Amino acid sequence: MKTKNLSKTKQMLIILLFIGNIAYSQETINYSSLDSGEVYTIKLADQTKLTGKVFNKDANHVFIETEGKIEIKMPFNKIKTIKKATSFLYPKNEFEISNPVPSTYLFAPSAINLKKGELVFQNKNIFVNTLEVGITDYVSIGAGFEITSTFLSLVDNEYFKPIYFIKPKMGFKVSENFHIATNALLFFIPMFTEEETKNKMAGVISGLGTYGTNDNNITLGVGYSFADQRHSKNPAISVSGISKLSKRTAFITENWFFSSLVGESLFNTSNPSGYNATFSYGVRLLGEKMVIDLALINNKNILKNWIIGMPNIDITFKL
Repeated sequence: MKTKNLSKTKQMLIILLFIGNIAYSQETINYSSLDSGEVYTIKLADQTKLTGKVFNKDANHVFIETEGKIEIKMPFNKIKTIKKATSFLYPKNEFEISNPVPSTYLFAPSAINLKKGELVFQNKNIFVNTLEVGITDYVSIGAGFEITSTFLSLVDNEYFKPIYFIKPKMGFKVSENFHIATNALLFFIPMFTEEETKNKMAGVISGLGTYGTNDNNITLGVGYSFADQRHSKNPAISVSGISKLSKRTAFITENWFFSSLVGESLFNTSNPSGYNATFSYGVRLLGEKMVIDLALINNKNILKNWIIGMPNIDITFKL
């Protein structure tokens, strides 16, 4: 009788172990399916729970950022369960988003460089498109064109010429919050004469210094400018910056000061002081891998028709 009861007990233990094994297998976590930028709730082996946004992973760890901006490296073998947080309990907008494209402002670059293989695409006011790529961690190059002039040049290449530009940059990180770089902004702009239409070059070659973080920084640029065979007598100066306003918004500004001769060619303005200034100011809306810039651009000429400035809308994607 005792032998039969013992046999039944063994059978029950085997069944329970079998069921437990099935339950355990159902808890097996597919770590490869974890998406960067998504919010997850993690339960550890000691029953501790935490919620955070995944920003990276490797073969043995997942890296998460809590709402308090604390980054945690969590070994997979310490995790009991990990589940994507529901938007009702943990909406993404509760988590602060860092500026995904710190390498550029409205158009001008910062000294912060793209990483090797990173791609950034920008559309400016529908008509101007730019693509930048990180060649190495220290060198990047961008190029772009204006849609209307490009289309017209395809229809009549004798009279119309496309507007296009290139923007190479080389830079590196000096310290935790300071970057330096050298860059060029080279524009090829059609000039119309009675005899022919030719693309003339205008641009700025400058050195840059950026102080601050991806979310809060200021950049000073000093360089040499030229336009339509006119060369700057004084250095071209740019002052740009960004400052976080909330978890998903930032104030952004970009300001240029060109020497008088170049300013006359670019903006048809003259200034006895030797400089012509163009200012911009607006808001950057932050997404996980994109930003939208809503800004106003102003200078002496624009002020005559647009007191607060001419609207500018940029959409930038980190690909």
